[in-house]
Amino acid sequence: MRQIGEIAQRELGQRFVDYLATQDIEAVLRDADEEGPCSIWVLDEDLLDPALDSFELFEQNPEDPRFKVSPAQLKAKQKPANSLAPVIDVRQEVFRQAGIWSMPVVISLIGLCLFFTLVANVAMFAGHAHLFYFSEYYGRAFPEIAAGQVWRLITPIFIHSGGLHLIFNMMWLFQLGGMIERLEGQRTLIVMTLLIGIVCNVAQYLVSGPMFGGLSGVIYGLLAYIWMMSRYGSKQYVIAQQTFVFMMIWLVICLVGLIPNVANTQHVVGFLAGAVFGYFRSGGWKISRRRRAFKRKMEDSAPQPPQ
Repeated sequence: MRQIGEIAQRELGQRFVDYLATQDIEAVLRDADEEGPCSIWVLDEDLLDPALDSFELFEQNPEDPRFKVSPAQLKAKQKPANSLAPVIDVRQEVFRQAGIWSMPVVISLIGLCLFFTLVANVAMFAGHAHLFYFSEYYGRAFPEIAAGQVWRLITPIFIHSGGLHLIFNMMWLFQLGGMIERLEGQRTLIVMTLLIGIVCNVAQYLVSGPMFGGLSGVIYGLLAYIWMMSRYGSKQYVIAQQTFVFMMIWLVICLVGLIPNVANTQHVVGFLAGAVFGYFRSGGWKISRRRRAFKRKMEDSAPQPPQ
């Protein structure tokens, strides 16, 4: 809950709260009496930005006809007291509406991971695996990539060290990548996978050398992206708190070395890249800027202690 401002008269305050209700923004009046000023509080902080926009317009012209809500309009927005709204888990709803074939990018990524992991771990194919790692050399010169083997920038994300590593990542790819593909389309997931994958691979190579692989960096990038979208962007994005906490605990366990031979740089860089992408794509930076401006405004308008 967040206060968005004060209105001199209760009648005007109630008029504005009723208007917000027609915009699907729930708000309440506080510290009000029949004659004195009242404060307006928005219950859902994710709706703070549109509420502030409306409040600025209302302050400029409270007599604007748009703010004069009729009882019929207000009643149409109210839910019957004896009705129970269905609770929908968006994650399940996404996959219920269409089968796995509605997620061709996710299925293709899983297929690529299976293929390259097979090449890297089966003896009869292993002689070709060196072509798909980031490099065959240590250093910072990127010799093969500079010579035109640009596929090496991305192919390490498809190579997994074994069955458990592969299964774990494919499970999260199906869950997180599938949500993004269903909600935002194939192009978004492709672009995110390529950009996050390349950034993670370059960072890991510079830190530890060429012998690494796995989709974990991209998985953490998708996780951070969905987290940011659920905070600032679309309410269709849902991530359970337990899921997020589990992934963060796993990240820390790997970082402190309890599990050896883990590409930790990929995990951290992937998470940061996904968080930045989600923060800007969701408009989070605009919301944060507005909230800071609103906080300064409230601080400036607060009564100053006597000197």
